[in-house]
Amino acid sequence: DGILIGAGTEGDTSTYCRDISIENVKIESSCRNGISIINAFGVKLKQLQISNSNGLSPAAGIDVESDLNLPTPSNKNIVITDCQITDNKGCGIMTSQKGSPENIQIANNIIVNCEIGIFVASKKTKVENNIIKNSFTFGIQSVRYDNEDIDFNEITHNVIEKAKVGIHYSGEKGKIVGNKIITVSQSGIWLNGNTVNNTSVLIDSN
Repeated sequence: DGILIGAGTEGDTSTYCRDISIENVKIESSCRNGISIINAFGVKLKQLQISNSNGLSPAAGIDVESDLNLPTPSNKNIVITDCQITDNKGCGIMTSQKGSPENIQIANNIIVNCEIGIFVASKKTKVENNIIKNSFTFGIQSVRYDNEDIDFNEITHNVIEKAKVGIHYSGEKGKIVGNKIITVSQSGIWLNGNTVNNTSVLIDSN
């Protein structure tokens, strides 16, 4: 990874990173992720340039993902803003469901030429005012896995241009509002439930 933010002892919240700010950094050609946030409370990533993450999976620009799937939030209070993320083999920005991450804001980023622009499986996550172009599958994907908590995720005022699917949402009590979706080959907005949970979402003014 270009930058890895983790814990001294995984699962011990007293050793998690806290109050981390990374600004004005350029990261190119990481073998796995540009930035991995494994265990942290309070991280701000601003005005970063991350490109060409490739090689080992998930090959994302920014990956918020614990190594352990524990009920205690592994990552919370994360802000990712004003970044340029391009040409990554995986997602531009992704959050995993592992460790129940919450309170994440992904805003005002430009994401171009990634498999998925933004993938979120966290809860209480706001994806807003991003520009996402040339995603190979999904522009934005928000997924609630079986038996996970209600997500309350909000996808608002993003511009998505050229993808198979503009926005895919499988969750509960979410919002998809004010997004502009241009040139998709399959679906503008795709909703589906799963084998355990219902899907419910407010869709307005897209």
